This record gives sequence, structure tokens and C-alpha cells, in this order.
Amino acid sequence: MAIITPLAGIRIHLSGSIHDSKKEDIYTFVKLFSARIFSEGGTVIHGSHPTFIKPLEESARAFIQAGGTSEALTFVRAKKYAITDEQLLEIEAQREFSTVQIVPADPEDDNTGLISIREWMADRADVIVCVGGKWWDVNKSQAGVPTELETMLKRGKPGFIVAGYGGATEGYLRDILGIS
Repeated sequence: MAIITPLAGIRIHLSGSIHDSKKEDIYTFVKLFSARIFSEGGTVIHGSHPTFIKPLEESARAFIQAGGTSEALTFVRAKKYAITDEQLLEIEAQREFSTVQIVPADPEDDNTGLISIREWMADRADVIVCVGGKWWDVNKSQAGVPTELETMLKRGKPGFIVAGYGGATEGYLRDILGIS
């Protein structure tokens, strides 16, 4: 009997960050959601936000221990964040449980290379799932989750917002889509 893995070949861009008010809840969601994606044959692409590294690492290591590969998780980094000895050591450690893709910055990218990695992820992912996020109520232009969602939607790719965890996703739904 063939084992059915309904997400085989599906690349899911998990966009988000953990904000202060829902730390444990978002951490648990990221860990369990990514573990489920891996177990169902899918892969996760994430833009290396520091608050998501640990829960993604935990689920990826468990998957590898059960016979999976590190290719199930891809961290994407702007070249600017792959220069110092400390950053290079961090990348080396992450390669034990993930693929790490370094994306050169576009010379016109004044947002620390984030535009380039967002474009890279949007070009490769099949779908985006957004959770949490920061900055919406303080400085909307710095809120990465809505930007990543819109980058995917402009390409005609589906996007999903996990709305129960607050943060930039909640602000985006409220202010842009009129959902409260």
C-alpha cells in the first residue's frame, strides 16, 4: 500500500513573527503546524525571523529523527545577514536541520535586503500562511507579514491568514480588509 502524503511537493511560505502578547501560543502553533506540513510531505519556506527559528528547528529536528530530510525546511536570508562570523556560525548550525538560502540584495533595495528575499520566497512558494507579526500599529511600513502576503497575492498565489494570534495579521485584517 502506498503512503499518502497530500502535501508532497507543496512549498508553504510560513510568514510571521512572534509578538509579545501571544508568545507561547504562536510558538506552539508554528511548531505544530510545521510538524504537520513535514509529516504530510510538504516543505516550509521561512524568511529567518529570529522568533520563528526555535519552533521550526524543533519540528524539523523531530522530522529528521523520524527519517525525514533537512530539505523540508528552508530558511531564506538576505546576504546582509550572512556576513559576520557569528552569522556564518548560525547558518552552519541551521544547516544541520534545514537548507539555508542566501539571497543577494537588489542594489535598489533600501529595506536591508528584505525585498529581495520576499521576492525569492514568493517566486518559489506555492502558498503563504501568515501568523502573528509585528509593527502594524506602530509603523505599518515595517510590518513584513502583510507585505509578504501581498507579494504572493500579486503573483496569483493563494494566501491564508491565521487570525487568532493578534499582531500584524490582526491589524491588516482590521484596517485593510475591514474585518474585526
